Amino acid sequence: MSVFDTYAAFYDALYAGKDYARECDFIEAVFARCGSRPRTLLDLACGTGGHGIELLRRGYQVCGVDQAPEMLARFAEKAKTAGLPVELLEQDLRALNPGRRFDAACCMFDAIGYLTENRDLLTTLHRLRGSLEPGGVFICDFWHATALLRAHETTRVREFSFPGGQGLRISTTTLDPSRQVGNVTFRVVAFRDGEPPTDIREVHPVRYFLPQEMRLFFDAAGWSVLHLCPAFELDRPIGMDDWHLVAVATPG
Repeated sequence: MSVFDTYAAFYDALYAGKDYARECDFIEAVFARCGSRPRTLLDLACGTGGHGIELLRRGYQVCGVDQAPEMLARFAEKAKTAGLPVELLEQDLRALNPGRRFDAACCMFDAIGYLTENRDLLTTLHRLRGSLEPGGVFICDFWHATALLRAHETTRVREFSFPGGQGLRISTTTLDPSRQVGNVTFRVVAFRDGEPPTDIREVHPVRYFLPQEMRLFFDAAGWSVLHLCPAFELDRPIGMDDWHLVAVATPG
């Protein structure tokens, strides 16, 4: 079972304020800068389709890949409601095998950091390279080690609403510097009228990277890095306090 299977029920409510449209504007700006006109797009670690639905609306043929069936089920439900055809694959990224090549791929919301071991990230990058057409473009965002180590909140509390109730999420982050991993413990307590509260606890290990470290991974897996920049500002230099960075690469 994926760590996201129980968390999925509240995922969209928790991230209702995330500006998926702006991030998809950035994805399209990257394509334009790279001279790419993709039709088919792999949405890796697609979750409930926050980016995928927006990209479908913009005319891309999207194939979403995730290892959490509950997240995929919610993506499928949203796509059906919107009348948007989508292909969804339940796969671990380390065993990625979409069965054909795509024009482009993305892995958003720092999801690449769930590949906490060097071999897992390299395996995924190798598999993805074989899943893109020559000249294809891959975009991913990731936690920036410098900013994270300079300042991070150990505990964060967020109230949220969902259809039929309200909830509270408490996230506690502990760092493992030897592995460059932040272990984020989520506790979600949800209240619905007339029902006992739902109490969920999950631990999400997420790796943080330095820019040149990420470049080294891409180089080792046979990619050419086109851009390393802050998320989501293609033309600004990386700063010490930029928590999220973006890598743009093409198969070498």
